[in-house]
Amino acid sequence: MKNRWTPENTDATWPRVFNRSNEYWSPGANRSTFWEFSTDYVRLKSLEFGYNLPSALLKKVGVEKLRVYFSGQNLLTLSKIKEIDPKNLRVLLTLFKEL
Repeated sequence: MKNRWTPENTDATWPRVFNRSNEYWSPGANRSTFWEFSTDYVRLKSLEFGYNLPSALLKKVGVEKLRVYFSGQNLLTLSKIKEIDPKNLRVLLTLFKEL
């Protein structure tokens, strides 16, 4: 396999090839961190803008109080992960760790 890690090729792009007699990802072994990545993210979960209209203006049309507002949920997510919702990814990774 081209560009795989070997003791002679330590600057390779990909990790070493699987070897059943020496499972390097087993607990207690020198584990590879190649497939590990950050699951950090920032989310704007909810936002609400509201405005109470002035009572002087409302009295002219016979209304005592009136509030206008806009609200939204899950408006923005900042993450390096683009393929899946990062929140769901954390749940998925937790399930795998429990197996």
